[in-house]
Amino acid sequence: MNSEITRILDEARRAPSVLNSQPWKFRVCGNTIEVYLKRQPELETIDPHGRLQLASCGTLVAYLSNAIRQAGWTPRVNYFPRFEEEDLVAFVEIKDSEQKIPRESKSTLQAQTVTESKHVTAEVLQEGLAGIASQKAATLQVHEDGSDQKLRSYFREQCGQMMDNDSFRKSLNMFLRPGQSDHSTSYADEALLSDRFFESSEQHHGEENMKSLPAARFLILLTDTDNRYAWIRSGEVLGDSLMYLKEAGPFGLMALPIIINDCCRTWLQKELGFTGFPQFVFTMKHTHQQDHIRKRPLNELLKYGI
Repeated sequence: MNSEITRILDEARRAPSVLNSQPWKFRVCGNTIEVYLKRQPELETIDPHGRLQLASCGTLVAYLSNAIRQAGWTPRVNYFPRFEEEDLVAFVEIKDSEQKIPRESKSTLQAQTVTESKHVTAEVLQEGLAGIASQKAATLQVHEDGSDQKLRSYFREQCGQMMDNDSFRKSLNMFLRPGQSDHSTSYADEALLSDRFFESSEQHHGEENMKSLPAARFLILLTDTDNRYAWIRSGEVLGDSLMYLKEAGPFGLMALPIIINDCCRTWLQKELGFTGFPQFVFTMKHTHQQDHIRKRPLNELLKYGI
């Protein structure tokens, strides 16, 4: 079992995180993987409350759960199992499946709508992403900015003026699409400069299997509550969404993590009449090869040995 857990953890550590910081530690107890938040001091300025780091841990849980399923087991997740340990964010228990499925026959994508279609449309992808959000106690609402460009203008006004601040520029967006590589190679850079968020998807051509993604279409992730449970579940939505899009082709998400900007969330609630709490604003992009960042090895992410 130890060798299987090692393979599972090695796969899960590839999960994208804010600025590729990997703000987590693992502790293995029998068939349970304990996930700890390991706050990164270098992120205090851009993430003082640890919201993005908790969301990153949520993305890790999504990748960890998927790795367990790919190994033929069933994951059972228990969030914040011991409230006296603030940084213990989850127990992920590895359970026997009623019928083990061979690794090679399993698909990361649980919805078949994408793989069955030769021409994947933005509407098909959005429907799949909305389904993923609903499974994590969240909702995903589509906003067509239309001719008034209300959201685009607001984001440019509020965020664009801060582009000269290097920390802000790097933290504003997470490019959430890891590369497909084995453990010995590099991974696609997940942290891109924030002006990429405002790029028109129509600038990218040559994609024959998908209609052009509208430049003014925003996907807004909402939760009913605003606490660390909601932040980690939002991160899970990100992780599951990435694996979903990876099956669809060369598509990724640009994420505006507004959980660190209360003014932006208040504005969205007022302008769009949301009753919940906005956590992320997404745009879908066609992806191309990016710079690479190497992940930390597994032995640096363990509290103890396996």
